[in-house]
Amino acid sequence: MNWKLRILQTAAVAAVVTGVLLGVWAKYRTRSAPCGQQPCGDAAASTAAAALKSHYMDQGYFWAQVDPALLTDGKHRFTVTPGDLYRFDKLTILGASDDWIGRVSGSLPLKKGDIYRPSLARAWLDSVERPAANSLYAQYRPKKFEVDFDRERHLISLVLDVSKAE
Repeated sequence: MNWKLRILQTAAVAAVVTGVLLGVWAKYRTRSAPCGQQPCGDAAASTAAAALKSHYMDQGYFWAQVDPALLTDGKHRFTVTPGDLYRFDKLTILGASDDWIGRVSGSLPLKKGDIYRPSLARAWLDSVERPAANSLYAQYRPKKFEVDFDRERHLISLVLDVSKAE
């Protein structure tokens, strides 16, 4: 398992939940949004910036820059530079039968050319990692999961290496 990716995605989800609670979630769309209606401290601004970055990441903008600025009235304003949009390219599964690969690949909610959303890939991988006893996924267990970025073409490929369940 790529634990660094898992930690990053877990932190991103926590930042999104915190951002929702702070009331900044609905304001990100302006790309220049105040931190709520009241002045907020540096910790709240950092949390809000992380929530914005996480949101853009889940919309396919992996290298989004979020720059908070403190205004004279004590409020923060965030400027977001989204960067390049990344799309899903392909899923490669290693170590399984062709039949299993075909069925499991078809269950991934991302199709070639879709905007890559880590939350969809994470939910799919969770279903593969923790299958019900009689489910299709129960035949194999993931050994390693990788996310490959093609920065020239702005594409993302997933590689899942599995082994037979015992």
